[in-house]
Amino acid sequence: MKLLCKLHFDTRRSGSIDEIFITTQEELDYVRGKNMYFSEELGKYSEFIVPVSDEVVTKLTDDQEFISKAIEYGLVGEEHRPWYRIPEETCESCGEWSMTWDQEKCPGCGADR
Repeated sequence: MKLLCKLHFDTRRSGSIDEIFITTQEELDYVRGKNMYFSEELGKYSEFIVPVSDEVVTKLTDDQEFISKAIEYGLVGEEHRPWYRIPEETCESCGEWSMTWDQEKCPGCGADR
């Protein structure tokens, strides 16, 4: 089931980072606690590491009809999620391949995450 969520991180002095996106509860549970890296989002030398938490990501609605209309009218894209900011991880089994947040198996050795 799709969720419409909002990412909000207030950096105080430099401004805030706000995004509306669609995800699933499973994805949200999986990335919770991982760190997102923002590189110069708010100008030069504005780098932030932000953990995915309930304070940063708010669930707006799970109304599937509303979410479908938001996609249809172009208010939010289905393909965009802020999780691309989570750095790649090195496989614990082979130590060579980097895995992105959405890969369940290592592309090198096939080990489970």
